Amino acid sequence: MSLLLKLSIVLPLLFVACDNQAGDDAYIEEDVAAINKSCPKLLDEETQLEKVVFVKPSLIIYNYLLVNLSLANVDTAQFRMALWPGILSGIRVDEGLSDLRERKMNFEYRYYDKNKKLIYTFKIGPGDYKN
Repeated sequence: MSLLLKLSIVLPLLFVACDNQAGDDAYIEEDVAAINKSCPKLLDEETQLEKVVFVKPSLIIYNYLLVNLSLANVDTAQFRMALWPGILSGIRVDEGLSDLRERKMNFEYRYYDKNKKLIYTFKIGPGDYKN
């Protein structure tokens, strides 16, 4: 199975849950800090979560490192087509993200190669996941 296909199937969607207080940035900051305490974290044989960043008022950034992949070997158009549906679907249906969807958060998923060169940034906003 190709790396891109594998990533689109087993794409790890880590999230922050804001309990019932989605309007309070402190809860998001606490959850992001808790996730970052375990970073970097190898999620599967290809994907490592480096860190999560909360940018007030409404952006959460997930930074992933693809530990066995080099940018020179990536077709970014194919990469986007393979991963976009899984990322978007995860944001749309994950119950743990319901408070963040109600708050109309924006999400970025940044993927870097093994040399920490940016491969692609997925930007997902309310217009994407509300449809």
